[in-house]
Amino acid sequence: MGVIDRLSTASLRRVIDPDVDLPGKVGNGQVLPDELLAMHELAEFADLSSEQRARLSREEVASIVEAGLRFEAVLMAGFALDLVDHPDLTHPEVVYALHEIGEETRHSRLFSRLLGQLAPTAQNPLARFRPIEMRLIPHLIRRPATLDVLVLGGEEIPDLLQKRACEHPDTDPFLRQVNRYHRAEEARHLSFARAVLPQRLSSAGAFDRFLVRHVVPRIIWGDVRHDRTSRRLLHRRPSGVRHVEARQPHALEDRAPARGDTAHRDDAAALRGVPARPRPEGVAATRRRRPPRGPDTP
Repeated sequence: MGVIDRLSTASLRRVIDPDVDLPGKVGNGQVLPDELLAMHELAEFADLSSEQRARLSREEVASIVEAGLRFEAVLMAGFALDLVDHPDLTHPEVVYALHEIGEETRHSRLFSRLLGQLAPTAQNPLARFRPIEMRLIPHLIRRPATLDVLVLGGEEIPDLLQKRACEHPDTDPFLRQVNRYHRAEEARHLSFARAVLPQRLSSAGAFDRFLVRHVVPRIIWGDVRHDRTSRRLLHRRPSGVRHVEARQPHALEDRAPARGDTAHRDDAAALRGVPARPRPEGVAATRRRRPPRGPDTP
């Protein structure tokens, strides 16, 4: 059984309907601890009242949830478009893509409910650029390698914040449940993207490879640049796609689950023994340093 078949098996073993299995709601007041808020390191943060910090936490979580919902819609559109043109609709990649679309729709339903509970009032200042995004997105999702790298970058970075939130005792209990559920299923999605990326990149056209090398890293960094929390978690700016696909495509054991997150351990057991795939040349290879030029160097 290959990696993709194991992922499909893991998806079959644990199907969660958020409307049935996660019926709760966020509590009143602050939903994230102070140190996970974007303003935590700014001097002005100390002047905020407890009510203002609570409102800030709810607005930040709502912003992340809305962005996640829109991003997952882009991924589902990309997967669906790939299925339309796929030559073999019985291929394991097609079967798992259908699993992933189903899981993403359930995530989106939960995110929509969570967004309504948070009741944000702030306006997104970047919303005015959405018409430009709508022109660019169809060109991006038609490129398989570009779509896979978007999955890796767009899912790995929020996963860092979700992991921190799960581990912190001051996180809202229902928000912690949502994060654990989302991380468990996104772990499989990331494993799928890592598994198929080498082959898709090797067969990608020149424009697809250009997008992977030069455009997608800037899109991802642009999102991080507007999120101070993610910037603190990442520590440094990615200088190429090797930072986006920095991990080897191991099984889910590579991911450190939050305490009590049994879904991660279940998936890891289903995937145990999957060997790491080699990275394609030119994607994650470390650049060789040239020796310093001396007076006798030609």
